[in-house]
Amino acid sequence: MKVSLYVISIVFLWQVIVACSANLPKQGGKPTIVGLQKNIANLVSDKSCDNGKQCQSIAYGAKACGGPTHYLIYSLKNIDAVKLSSEVKQYNQLMKEDNRRSGRISNCSILIPPTLMCRDNQCVATRSR
Repeated sequence: MKVSLYVISIVFLWQVIVACSANLPKQGGKPTIVGLQKNIANLVSDKSCDNGKQCQSIAYGAKACGGPTHYLIYSLKNIDAVKLSSEVKQYNQLMKEDNRRSGRISNCSILIPPTLMCRDNQCVATRSR
């Protein structure tokens, strides 16, 4: 009885360690989904703007049958747009691979990029096209 309880405890602990290590920002030098999510959220957090031309959106995520899960709104005023584009591209690719591996399904609806404006010095979506 003691031996089996010991073995179960070891197996449980091992599973916890493996599960937690999957959420590290990088594994073997490669970015992870969770790490990229955090980086991207930090990059788009400042939506301050002076005019509507600074407001942009980018397709984010990957539905199982294609297309983005949603659009992120950001301002060109205080962002490295090249870095954002690169990280979103990596994130979207990892999501596509994860969808394929897991056999995930989605609703296959097509999302249209939002119409944006600078309101009260913040980039916001006014409506979807």
